[in-house]
Amino acid sequence: MTADGGTLYAANSGHNSISAVDTLDGNIKGEIKVGREPYGAALSPDDKLLFASNKADHTIDVINVADHRVVKTIGGFKEPRQAIVFSQDGDQAYVLNRDLSIARVDVKTYTITDIIQDK
Repeated sequence: MTADGGTLYAANSGHNSISAVDTLDGNIKGEIKVGREPYGAALSPDDKLLFASNKADHTIDVINVADHRVVKTIGGFKEPRQAIVFSQDGDQAYVLNRDLSIARVDVKTYTITDIIQDK
């Protein structure tokens, strides 16, 4: 949900899309095509980027919230889950994988910098 509470983003795994829902009237104001079986989505702290996890593709789609355009697809995940969290400054994102490892993503370069995993 955006910081102002006006828009809710919801993953539609059966339609391979993310819906932007207007919380005031409940209407869908946009549908964003993403990879296969989106499982979750999270907004960056500044509400400018939306990360959508695509379970079947093992990817994250990075969406520009202003125009609902996918600006980058990041690969290298293991069935990323709905648990996506951004650092407070928005420079990093943490993505939970199916194997319970956590991928750390550099938000500026859209790359996985490392994997945090219990040995």
